[in-house]
Amino acid sequence: QDTKAHCYGIFLLAMSQNGRGMLKQAQEGFQNGLSYCAEHGYSLMVAMINKGMGDTARQLGDNLAAQRYFRTSLAQYQQFHFATEIVSTSALLAQVDLALGEVQEAEMMAANVLAADSSSSYMAARRDALKVMAEIAANRHDFAKAYDYQKQYLELNGKLFDESRVKALAYQAAHFSTNEREQELKLLNKERELLLTRGMLREKEHNNMVTFVTLLSV
Repeated sequence: QDTKAHCYGIFLLAMSQNGRGMLKQAQEGFQNGLSYCAEHGYSLMVAMINKGMGDTARQLGDNLAAQRYFRTSLAQYQQFHFATEIVSTSALLAQVDLALGEVQEAEMMAANVLAADSSSSYMAARRDALKVMAEIAANRHDFAKAYDYQKQYLELNGKLFDESRVKALAYQAAHFSTNEREQELKLLNKERELLLTRGMLREKEHNNMVTFVTLLSV
């Protein structure tokens, strides 16, 4: 058995269940994956599963468990210097810390996200970090900062929304194009069948005529 493929398969199934709101099934899947992947030494997959466990716990309203899983995952990603996931997990951790009232931790995590490269791969994490910072500033009655963070948050959120729409439209266009090509192929096949049928009929008529002429000449 390919243990790596099996480990990855457990993770993908749990992620799919998480995305479809099947949170209890996702939680069970992640737990199974955590045991299996750790047993076979797939450390990076363990980090990914811990992050998935944290996100599932967060959606179930268990912020303490989510915080624990995110912190574990973050430490594991840091060992791999996995920049994208470090930023992404830090943003999730900032949200959970804030929900638990750990403002300083939330602010530190959000600041780490905003200090990272502002490339498109970090857009979602930056948006979430800006939202955390806006809420912290508002709670401190620093409304000028809160307004600035909120403005940046809304701009990024709009960009991400537009990007999602573009991707959805591109998918629909590709799907339509594929359907269109299938219809064209079906029509071409029908035309080909019709031409072949006509050809066979003409050949049959020709053969009948030859037979008829032959009989007349006997």
